[in-house]
Amino acid sequence: MAIVQKVPRKLEEVLGPEGTDQFVDFLNVSFNSQKEDVIQLVADKFERKLVEETSKLRLEMVNVKAELKSDIATQTRWILVAILSITVLLPFFTELIKNIFHS
Repeated sequence: MAIVQKVPRKLEEVLGPEGTDQFVDFLNVSFNSQKEDVIQLVADKFERKLVEETSKLRLEMVNVKAELKSDIATQTRWILVAILSITVLLPFFTELIKNIFHS
């Protein structure tokens, strides 16, 4: 797509019809090349930022996973301690209750 379609009248008078067409073509090629360079630069920056943010996200997910494992391990220990305590203390409390209410 042509970016430059017209040039100022004074410049057209100086360049003439053929020079004006060549100048307009030159400007359009230059601007299109610059536009492609800018698009590539923005795409490269976006890709770098995307890789950077993805890496941060992966690291965060690893940390969350480690925290969850730790929390689950802690809860499992408490559950086991509670079950063990009940298992050990239940006969004692049963005997104690029998003695209190059957006395």
